[in-house]
Amino acid sequence: MLTPDFTKAFARDRKKCVKKHWDIQALDSALKAVCASDETKLVPSYRDHALVGDLAGCRALHIGGRASNWVLIYEIIDKRVFFLRTGTHDDVFE
Repeated sequence: MLTPDFTKAFARDRKKCVKKHWDIQALDSALKAVCASDETKLVPSYRDHALVGDLAGCRALHIGGRASNWVLIYEIIDKRVFFLRTGTHDDVFE
């Protein structure tokens, strides 16, 4: 099990998601799945993939299924997972 760590930007993004009445349980499920990803494989519906460019070394997954625009950006270093941002593509990748 990976140890979670949350950035200030992630905490701010999460509050925005709550205000928009998004499904926070879906976000929490994704967070738990990423933390357990060293023991079990992520489900394909998250569409987990590596990022390139300025965010090389980080990964992104989609919350809410294949057609969802809601992404979660994270980075795994050693046995820690750093949750960096969450929101729509436009919010996160400005």
